[in-house]
Amino acid sequence: MQKRKLATTSVRATIEAPKGETIFLTGFPGLDIWRDGSSFMNPDTLEHTLGVLEEHNTAVLYVFTEPHELPENAEEFLKDGAKQFDLEVEFLPTEDCGVPDAPIERQWSLGKAKRLGLFAEKKRISTVCHYGAGRSGMFAASALVEQGYTGQDAVKIVKTALSNAISTPSQQAWAKNQ
Repeated sequence: MQKRKLATTSVRATIEAPKGETIFLTGFPGLDIWRDGSSFMNPDTLEHTLGVLEEHNTAVLYVFTEPHELPENAEEFLKDGAKQFDLEVEFLPTEDCGVPDAPIERQWSLGKAKRLGLFAEKKRISTVCHYGAGRSGMFAASALVEQGYTGQDAVKIVKTALSNAISTPSQQAWAKNQ
């Protein structure tokens, strides 16, 4: 079987942290844009993206988009596709360019032990938002803080992988203070 190429997916960057953790910053898998600016779900892009993530030992996709940002049924489209690749999907909707509200922050915190276990098993995670930079980068930095990195180091690691990650000062502050 021929391996899929990372460059033709919704994956924007691969974070390979010094302690061996790998996190993929990913745009919403399968989301494509027509010439007129409207969005649609592309099954080929979805399959290719999820296939690459599976080939790279990814266990969970943490998805931070809000339903109103996506075409109708996009979340179901992603869940159905992820099942075919044995990928778990967790939705933690967070406002674009914002930080998580208290319930989402609590839900993210409750998953810390799971993420620590995945990294210990050399599994990988994918943080997913609309494009794959702002919220994805913010939560990736938070996952690195959970691993023992300082907030400042975590943000630097993420921004080294993708310079426009963690888009706003409030996102940087949230990530650094986890």
